[in-house]
Amino acid sequence: MAGSAALIDYLRNRASSWIYTTGLSPADTAAALAAVQIIEKGQALRSQLWQGINQLKTAVLTEIPQVSEASSDCDRPLRLLPSDAAILCLQLPNPGAVLQASQQLQQQGMFVPAIRPPTVPTSRLRISLMASHQPEQIAALVRALCQIQI
Repeated sequence: MAGSAALIDYLRNRASSWIYTTGLSPADTAAALAAVQIIEKGQALRSQLWQGINQLKTAVLTEIPQVSEASSDCDRPLRLLPSDAAILCLQLPNPGAVLQASQQLQQQGMFVPAIRPPTVPTSRLRISLMASHQPEQIAALVRALCQIQI
């Protein structure tokens, strides 16, 4: 290609025939191949993930009182926000409460980040489940949610 430096730079960064000719590094290639193998065998992992999601949703709804309820087992009213994914959010009343809850969970070895406005409309704990989470770990999370002090 002959042209000005600006034209050549533009084409180098915008022309699909050029962009997609760059070969993957060996590490990227190995990661892509491993991902394909996981996807091919993934039905069991997807099933395990959905079992964990359902376990957590059920436990939150039955063991942790929702905002309008009261319970003798757990006095931390939270609101489970709607989700059809492996990311579940529990709404708390304000940014300070959600930060405290997240820090307390982290002290127990659980990474449950606090997400606050303006990123989202309401303060919430974001729980990201993986297929590798075991039922005991999910149960421990629910127990820890009941024990947070806000």
